[in-house]
Amino acid sequence: MPFGVARKSIDLARQAGSGYGMIALFLLVSDPLLDSLREMPEPPPRTCPFNLTMTFDADGEENVEYLRIDPETETMTRVDANGDPLTDEEAPEASSDDGSGEDDSVSLGAIGYEQALDALDFAMSRVESEGEGTLFRASDLPKGTIELSGKDLSKNASVDLRVSEGAAGPFISEYRERLDKPIRMRLVAKIQEFERAVFFGAVDGSIRPIKEDMRTSVSAMGSTMEMAFVMDYDYPDCASEAE
Repeated sequence: MPFGVARKSIDLARQAGSGYGMIALFLLVSDPLLDSLREMPEPPPRTCPFNLTMTFDADGEENVEYLRIDPETETMTRVDANGDPLTDEEAPEASSDDGSGEDDSVSLGAIGYEQALDALDFAMSRVESEGEGTLFRASDLPKGTIELSGKDLSKNASVDLRVSEGAAGPFISEYRERLDKPIRMRLVAKIQEFERAVFFGAVDGSIRPIKEDMRTSVSAMGSTMEMAFVMDYDYPDCASEAE
């Protein structure tokens, strides 16, 4: 019973206070498709460079930045739209500070596939949806699951997983966090909307993030600010990088 399911079930069963509670609660989180997904090996970390296009939008004012990320050296380089490095004056040196070298996001706070897999520990249930794949949803999330600017949104939020069939078996093609109802952020501010989605696909035989899209709406003092942040991933052929 891999991937934290046993640990999750045992903890919940203890709260229920009986062996019957353990069985019932395990059945709650068990689904044949999710069970198959839990058995799939995690994709290996990418070792050759890839590119990120980051687009920021605040009330219609857009800013675009380009990054070249090398997981092997754990460094980020700011580049122009053509992929050429910017000068030192244009772009101060930036590097990863987590030291792991195992996350395509480096230190950008992006959601990687490993984090999407962690959502399998939640009590997921199937929901009807349009589009390809099978959609699962979890609500009543543990504290600290979803945060925005230091505010814990978990009690008012849900997580969706869309599971699709790939060449090697099932994989998470979409991970989505959503604020289901507004939540107060400060005395005079309220988060009206928040949604963050990450889309995954096969790259050179491994599942990688393809795009991350985050949108939020915050109201304060009678006005509302709309913000969006989009990251588009580009993975050049590793063989061409070595030449």
